[in-house]
Amino acid sequence: MKKLAIFTVVLLLFSMFNACEEEEKNLLLGKWAFVSLSWIEYEDGVQVDSGSSTQSDILYLEFFKGGIGCVYFSEVEYDTFIWEKDGKTLIVNEGTVDEQEITIITLTKSTLVFEMTVYENIFYYSVQTMTMSKVDE
Repeated sequence: MKKLAIFTVVLLLFSMFNACEEEEKNLLLGKWAFVSLSWIEYEDGVQVDSGSSTQSDILYLEFFKGGIGCVYFSEVEYDTFIWEKDGKTLIVNEGTVDEQEITIITLTKSTLVFEMTVYENIFYYSVQTMTMSKVDE
């Protein structure tokens, strides 16, 4: 009887975790508009530059069910990508061999903040943080 109770509790906790993950994935669905970008550039592990940008109405990301997404520049479809969410990690593949792992910092009904590392080569890279807002449709 004790084993059955423990098994039931474990099963319940697992299903609650799975439901939360699915709910977060559904929050990501829809169209997101660029709000701001900040970056820090590194060369040989030493910071060499930093900056930020806040041009709006230029970049949009749209996430569809089934793991397909679109990138828009000035409302014109620019590219498609395949996406998968695993906890706080968003894995994006633009049809190349390399996948981009993006860390989700904040995901609410109205705000998406994520961070990614972009490599120019093995010595030069930047850490970029992008903030987006949900587009009401």
